[in-house]
Amino acid sequence: MIASVMRSQKELWIEEHKDPRFLVRVHADKPSGPIPGFVDFLKEKQLNPEQTKIFDAGCGKGRNSIYLADNGFKVVGGDFAPKAVIDAKAKVGEQKNLEFREMDLGEPWGFEKEFDAVIDCDTSICLPNPEREQMIQSAHEALKSGGYYLFYGVARTELVNTNPGPEPNSVIFPETGKFEKQYTKEELIEVFARYGFHLINLVEPTGSDVVEGKQTTFPMWVAIFQK
Repeated sequence: MIASVMRSQKELWIEEHKDPRFLVRVHADKPSGPIPGFVDFLKEKQLNPEQTKIFDAGCGKGRNSIYLADNGFKVVGGDFAPKAVIDAKAKVGEQKNLEFREMDLGEPWGFEKEFDAVIDCDTSICLPNPEREQMIQSAHEALKSGGYYLFYGVARTELVNTNPGPEPNSVIFPETGKFEKQYTKEELIEVFARYGFHLINLVEPTGSDVVEGKQTTFPMWVAIFQK
């Protein structure tokens, strides 16, 4: 069941980038909600942007990568949707501190202690296990000692009861077939601790988006973990 869900998720995202219909936020130009605050956080930690390398996991068309690069950081964005990577590259041309790669985030990344930070904005929650936890493990391997992982994802909603997915606290949206893992606080902290991260900040803002044609609000987690 999980393998078939994963295949359909890849197909869903690839098709969405070819023919935008359902997932409005991935086609936006503004950065995800917590990204400006994360930039401030890194600067407060005395990280010089020009010497700080960030991996944008699930970069899509590049909105977060571009924002980070415009603030002086060195950025690599990775996504498995070919059209998304093509569009992201077209936006930035030959910008020297920014690179986009087509790669499968549910497989080992192949980076070792290369990055000072990883951002995960609504990315890992779209991967059913075991790919989701492989992504967290790959991020830990990719980070330098003391590096930061920004997690931005949906908290548990009643949809886990009305539209349950193949895992505990997961959802399959009926119109799109989109999978989403919706963490409880305890689950979120436990899974990252299992892969060597400790929590240093957690807030629960309200998110808003058009999902399957309907304006929807939902609880979110914004967490910063450290290796």
